[in-house]
Amino acid sequence: MSRLTDPDRAALEHAVRTTTDPEPCRELARALEGEGELHAAARAQRMAAARRPDRPWDHFVSARLTIAAADLESRNPKLPLPAEDTDEVRLPGAEEASIALRMALEIDPDFGAAHRELARLDVNRARVLKDEAMVKLSADRAVSRCAEALKLDPNDATALYNLGVVAQDAGREKDAIFLYGRALELDPALAEAHYNLATIFDQRGESQQAIRHINEYRKLTR
Repeated sequence: MSRLTDPDRAALEHAVRTTTDPEPCRELARALEGEGELHAAARAQRMAAARRPDRPWDHFVSARLTIAAADLESRNPKLPLPAEDTDEVRLPGAEEASIALRMALEIDPDFGAAHRELARLDVNRARVLKDEAMVKLSADRAVSRCAEALKLDPNDATALYNLGVVAQDAGREKDAIFLYGRALELDPALAEAHYNLATIFDQRGESQQAIRHINEYRKLTR
């Protein structure tokens, strides 16, 4: 994608301000995402969703960009710290993204990607809660949403990865290894699956497997 020039940006921002058409908002969001300006891209995409609230894809992209912007800011999106002495969880962008994803599903209940991303938010929440009942509730919700996503698309690698995380966190290592392996068969570029497999194999004392997967992770993330 070519870089966003100042005149092009000014033209898109003018179109956003002077029309009610959602397309300039979408174009601006895409351009800003390409420039790495994820917070600004998320704002532009939210405007597109507000102008066409009946279009589930706009809500989904808004959620995706919101999560991406928060991830970039936090630099550690998977393990945000809970507030001290409470079960309040500071998951950057999670609440706003969850609302957008739920809006997408209200419009299209068969939107598998939205089920998958809500599952990811539930997985992340389960990893930081302290109350065991709430952890189980979040994990169960994640499993249910992954099942829905896989019903709609049996080859959804990210849904399988999410199920692997739930299994790993529950101590079901064999299930996690199978699920991560299946996810990698479908999407060999799923770096986090390699990282988690390296962790599991290292804990099991299977050093060759651990080294193989951490090397694959490094190749994909360098």
